[in-house]
Amino acid sequence: PEAGRVNLTIFNAAGRHIQTLSDKWQSAGEHQSVFTGLNHPAGVYILRMETGKTVQIRRLLLLN
Repeated sequence: PEAGRVNLTIFNAAGRHIQTLSDKWQSAGEHQSVFTGLNHPAGVYILRMETGKTVQIRRLLLLN
């Protein structure tokens, strides 16, 4: 709903950092980031989205 710094990070199920999808200032509105999962095994991954005052965590299931 408002502009701000956005950090999107992918971790594996063990909590190890896999990839940073975004770590930049973004304008208000909808945005997309893509995690293709290439070179990563199938399994559960964690997406962590951090903005100014909010942290959201989602589970992702990667199927190869």
